[in-house]
Amino acid sequence: MADLVRPGVGLVDDEARVGGRQLVAGIAYGHAEARLGPVVAQALMPVGDPGDDLVGEGGAAWAVADDAEFSQPALLVLAFPDTQVRQAVTVKRGHRSPREVGVKPGQEPGMRDRPLARSKVSIGEQAPSPCTLRALRLPGRRGANDCRQEVCQVADRRTSAVAQDATAPYGVAETPSQWTMITVTCRERIFRPQDVEVRTRMSRPRRHGGKRLTGRRNMASWIRDHGTALDSLDFAAPLDDLEPLRDVVGDARVVALGESSHHIREFYQVRHRILRFLVERCGFQVYALEAPFTQGQLLEEWVRGGPGTVEQVAQTGIAMSLGQCQQMHEVLTWIRQRNEQPEGPLLRCVGTDLPGAFGSPLPALEALAGYLKWACPDALPALEAAAEVARSFHDPVTMQAFGRYQEVGPGERDTLTSALSQLTARMQRLTCVQRSRGHEAEHGTALWHLRGAWYLDQLHRATAGEGFEDASTFRDVYMAESVLRLLDEDAAGTRVVLAAHNWHIQKTPAAEGGDRLLLPAGAHLAAALGDDYRAIGVTSSHGRTTTVGEPTPERPEGTWYDAPLPSPTDHSIEAAFPTGALWTVANLRAARPHVEDAEAFQQSRMADYFLDMPVFAAFDAIAHVSHTTGTDYVVQR
Repeated sequence: MADLVRPGVGLVDDEARVGGRQLVAGIAYGHAEARLGPVVAQALMPVGDPGDDLVGEGGAAWAVADDAEFSQPALLVLAFPDTQVRQAVTVKRGHRSPREVGVKPGQEPGMRDRPLARSKVSIGEQAPSPCTLRALRLPGRRGANDCRQEVCQVADRRTSAVAQDATAPYGVAETPSQWTMITVTCRERIFRPQDVEVRTRMSRPRRHGGKRLTGRRNMASWIRDHGTALDSLDFAAPLDDLEPLRDVVGDARVVALGESSHHIREFYQVRHRILRFLVERCGFQVYALEAPFTQGQLLEEWVRGGPGTVEQVAQTGIAMSLGQCQQMHEVLTWIRQRNEQPEGPLLRCVGTDLPGAFGSPLPALEALAGYLKWACPDALPALEAAAEVARSFHDPVTMQAFGRYQEVGPGERDTLTSALSQLTARMQRLTCVQRSRGHEAEHGTALWHLRGAWYLDQLHRATAGEGFEDASTFRDVYMAESVLRLLDEDAAGTRVVLAAHNWHIQKTPAAEGGDRLLLPAGAHLAAALGDDYRAIGVTSSHGRTTTVGEPTPERPEGTWYDAPLPSPTDHSIEAAFPTGALWTVANLRAARPHVEDAEAFQQSRMADYFLDMPVFAAFDAIAHVSHTTGTDYVVQR
């Protein structure tokens, strides 16, 4: 970690905080060397309570690092972005972690148990008399005359000094463009109030390399200076411009790439360019899609040289028509061609979602049948009972199957649930046997088909009582479990790229009225993997989006329609992005310590509306496209 401050001028380190609040400026003035070393600023204490008249709104604070060493007395000036006052603190050589005590004028410092006396003073006014002396007692036993004192003064940028006796415990006024600083020096090794000299001076924030060094900025200005502006969405373009993403990814085992709307041309292009970077530059080996695990088996077979055309495989293997666009065909073809090369590891392409997303469990049951015929024939009657009910509402179109389930009678629903429960118990009982026979991989795949069918049945049953929003999170549980299964079953060191909607990849729960919290897949992955999970949201500010329209005689339910894109709201993360570049990536992890309005961004776009969420907690980075259009599959109204 870099030095917190250095003699003359210095920036507070990114991780330095006081009472949970980020410091924005730290300036050290020392005669000779003030060496702080790697500072975490652990010995921190706020001055006064929040809102206390003593310190003003926002508060000020002093800090001395645990390992701070000063060859001679030095001064630290610390400030917060919303601070109305600043406090100057001196520290003596060789002493650490001071504790704050209060004394009255005429008394020697060192009365640790005495409460702090407080007096109200307005900036620019004469300090009241008697005024309060605020002192710091340093650890250790020493006499009153040997106690090192930390003295603060109040001053205004219009006055040279307010407190006549140089012992008023107040801060320094701040204005947006200028700020005033108290410099406290001592003439003797052991100093007392009468030894203190007070000087005030006007100062503008210092600059370094043409940029301001003091104060935090808003997110919009941070993105302008530190965001990665990109001018190409070409899948085959060179990857050097994406190198800043390496800081976002780090050593994570799973990186999720989102989209605020399905079927947006530019979102496919952004995700596929990042996918290439993660595969070719960072060594990721699995591309996991928001596609059914069961039908997604076709994708994995095809990218390894299996039969069929890319159009056929994308239509069958990816639900909700999300594979039916030129951009998805392009990336699947690239994976297949890459795997045809003799050198390098294979790149897998798999699904993670429930059968048909939230349609019918029939595909999973059919996949399970082939396994049970030789592994456990006694389970086939239960399988057939479940499949018979599933056929009654099955439809290759997800929304059609979901709607038809509502017409299934209670008795048939119970038959399906009971049969799936029997199958699950039998399959679990077989696990150790099949492992001992060398069929662990086949058994694990079959069990995962069944698990998807079971979760889907629970989703259907829960919809009637809980509503679709709550019930649909069974998808997220299964998606997260599917990703974790990839990490557990693949070779050590496997790294996965997950492509799904922003809602699914966000790391924070979504509030759904009252105390209800909906947990997306990203929240489960973040809980399981911690820093090994990174989420990159993908969104836009202008152009078009897509929505699922009402069915018509010509268009079935589940058809994607073109729709206008609402302008960003004041509290949406989209409002912070410039639109001059084709697309821009902002590293939220890097930005957070340096921006003052991170908590202001409490919304992000979802299709044609904005969803409430703590954006900086939900995502590690945002890829923002200035202008978006729908894919060729989208119906123009």
